[in-house]
Amino acid sequence: MKVWSILGIFILFQIIANMLFKTGSLNNKYFIPCFIIANVFGMSSTWILMLVYKSLDANVAMAIGGGATFLIVQLFLMIFFGTKMVLYQWAGIVLVGSGIALVSLGAKIG
Repeated sequence: MKVWSILGIFILFQIIANMLFKTGSLNNKYFIPCFIIANVFGMSSTWILMLVYKSLDANVAMAIGGGATFLIVQLFLMIFFGTKMVLYQWAGIVLVGSGIALVSLGAKIG
């Protein structure tokens, strides 16, 4: 499996874990099941990230994986949970996206 596919799985697992944590926080009935399942995905994603580190510099892998997870989770929180963001928060999202791009470009040049 190529490193980019593995990194995509890491991002997917992180997103699933984050969405389950949010879902569990909304209703005590789902708190424990969501907590357990989210941690299974979270721990599995850590193992997957270690596989990514074998083929990609850790700083690049974390910038792309962690940054993309952050950006997508923010989007999903807005879509599925109605989270509202103000201008400063949008600016932060733009900066994170720019950071991902700069770290990735730096890795290709270096």
